[in-house]
Amino acid sequence: MNPTNATRLPRALARSVCYVLCAAMCSGMMMAEPAKKELLRNTVVAAKKAKPSKSSTDGKQDDSSTKKAKSGTTSLTRRTATSNDVTAYSPNTSDPTENFASIKYSRSTGATWNCHDPKLFQDPDTGRYYVYSTGWANGTDLRSSDDLVHWTLHSNPPFWDPKDVSLMYGHMHWDDDFLRWVGYAANDGTAYRTKMYTPSAQPNSWAPTVIKQNGKYYMYHGIITDSLSHGGGVHPAACISLSIADDPKGPFIPAKEYDPETYSNSTLVRYVWSNAGAQPEEVGYNESYNSAGENWLNGFGAIDPEFVFDIATGKLMEYTVGSTRCYALTYGSWKGGIALVYVDAETLKPVNQKTGEVLDAPLDSLQNNAGMMIAGGAGAAYEGAQLIYNSQTEFYYIFVSMGDLTFEYRVGVGRSKKLEGPYLDTSGKSMRFLSFLGDGYHNIGGKIIGASQIGRYGWRSPGGQSILRTNDGKIMFCSHARTTFYPLNNFCLQIRELFFTDDGWPILNQNEYYGEDIALAPGTTLADLAGTYDAVLTERSTDKTVDGTATLSKKFTLEADGTVSGTWTGTASLGTPNADGTIPVTFALKNAGTFTGLFLTATDWNRRPTKEGDRTTKSFTTLNTTDGAKKGEYFYGNRR
Repeated sequence: MNPTNATRLPRALARSVCYVLCAAMCSGMMMAEPAKKELLRNTVVAAKKAKPSKSSTDGKQDDSSTKKAKSGTTSLTRRTATSNDVTAYSPNTSDPTENFASIKYSRSTGATWNCHDPKLFQDPDTGRYYVYSTGWANGTDLRSSDDLVHWTLHSNPPFWDPKDVSLMYGHMHWDDDFLRWVGYAANDGTAYRTKMYTPSAQPNSWAPTVIKQNGKYYMYHGIITDSLSHGGGVHPAACISLSIADDPKGPFIPAKEYDPETYSNSTLVRYVWSNAGAQPEEVGYNESYNSAGENWLNGFGAIDPEFVFDIATGKLMEYTVGSTRCYALTYGSWKGGIALVYVDAETLKPVNQKTGEVLDAPLDSLQNNAGMMIAGGAGAAYEGAQLIYNSQTEFYYIFVSMGDLTFEYRVGVGRSKKLEGPYLDTSGKSMRFLSFLGDGYHNIGGKIIGASQIGRYGWRSPGGQSILRTNDGKIMFCSHARTTFYPLNNFCLQIRELFFTDDGWPILNQNEYYGEDIALAPGTTLADLAGTYDAVLTERSTDKTVDGTATLSKKFTLEADGTVSGTWTGTASLGTPNADGTIPVTFALKNAGTFTGLFLTATDWNRRPTKEGDRTTKSFTTLNTTDGAKKGEYFYGNRR
């Protein structure tokens, strides 16, 4: 979407519309029929007023052509990789792997369905995995797993507190400071019922992050609403709030209620978006607001908090500000930039970013204290950032979700030797913008995952990423994505394994993780890897429709002597096998450049099995960081 388009909904409202439609039409919310109709009526009216460009009001996209995607045409079909014909998807339920896929991506049976902005967390004591994700009526949804493959969706969300009965929110436990600030009288059922069926007015929680220390579970999450009335208009408002629980399943209680002796404030930072001339004193801010109209040049959006940790050890990074031991944390935005701040490592309270003084007030209560912009800005649609350090490569890496959630969403990555940047992508371009680039930012940031389709199965709008080092040393990349093969608008949970190249860049096994052993057989040679491959070579462009439409795989042949022929021509060579059984590979392609990465074993649903249920295949994932027309692009694929 054009950030200067005066008809575009503010980001908070746009996402609210998307989530409400998903929840109301697909999840079957428990409410009376008249209430449902009123909810949908208000949603549709809001969406029509917004007149979003390049996407339909319900977010559905037809990946069968760029033209259709641009015009917003919806479709209940998918596109195959071998032709332009559009055919209906019908799973082979006799094949265990494919039947699992049909269950996973089914809204009626799949626990991974309707999962936005997933935060992957592993309890360091029990080893059990949890995913906390953006919710709507539930505030935040919760899923758990013992193997990262089979997931259980919990009926009670993390903010559900059986001891807290509110006329406003039932058993949902929200931060009272935020509720009062945005105009809700505490426990005032009348005021709430007046607003509750206006989708943008009901508070909801976005993109939580959880850590465990002191025997407790600490969650930072964004609370969002569009109901704040100040300065002659209604303004989207948000805060990042700290909640604490004794159990990873919750209930998560606002910090100042959980431990009033330690906390007099639960809020990290607050934000207001405004194009109606509101002054900061009118909304209670110094600089955590936007008053520059719809070009989004000012302010950090108070969303998507995430801690900085060492991916090589799994430990949180520690820094000293003044004399205070601190953790680093990123948050924001959707046009205003990604902020870096520090919090007290013991209590996670905000600190004075210059002196390290621990505050009993939000960061924005001090002038110029809302953080340092390290990525995005100047109208670039960045959000969902995660900043990690790798003590083995000695680089910091920033991963950002970019683009419009309903259309051209994808994940970009850059790296820096210093925490505060500058963060450069694989082409050497800065991921921090000081001037408006329009859609040009799509050409920046290594496209570690985007809309693509290998064979019959493809994904679009991947993002909301979360990266975790597991207790057994794997590095897992968690995200949401829509499919190209099911007629669903909602996002589904996906898990992939992440690796680093010899020159220190992250690469993904583009196949989803299903617990398989990635190791190749000892003594594997090029002759063992020879065959026909379906591969994708990513493309970054100032034309955002490139990110909005699934890139189809193309065919090439790898010969036993390393010769590459077909769509790409050149040679392949192998390196010394790694301890995990993966094998380094270098593709020298005459028409694209040099790509380095790994060969490994993966599960590919597209592969024609040699026996029932067997979809294990050879896969490669590589990146060009050195030369050629495709420097900075990823090249990956599977053997047929």
